[in-house]
Amino acid sequence: MIDQINSDAFNSNYEMKPVVFHTANSPHFECKFAFRENDLILQFYPTYLPIREEVVPLVRGGLDTILGSKRDQAKVETISDDLLDQPSIFVKIDGFGEKNSMRDRVATKLITHLHEGLGQG
Repeated sequence: MIDQINSDAFNSNYEMKPVVFHTANSPHFECKFAFRENDLILQFYPTYLPIREEVVPLVRGGLDTILGSKRDQAKVETISDDLLDQPSIFVKIDGFGEKNSMRDRVATKLITHLHEGLGQG
């Protein structure tokens, strides 16, 4: 139910056409991601609460490695709200939208980087 509310609110407020979310699962998190016209968005929902303190640095480190000089195109935020079931990590990467041929590779590399980094902890 909350997923539908989130999707409906997101689609009606931020994007002119419906956004299709894909899901990647790890023992450490669930990631919902979408390719919009001009950017890639990822929402990581950690399995273990409270969010382990190394999650955000791992995401930022992965972005540095993956994007290199384009690192400033990425935004990372921790989303915590009493209305949500759990806190999450929001990532937005400008320039890797639906028309960018590297979009799948960037999403896969970031998800894999976080999965492997948390698996070593």
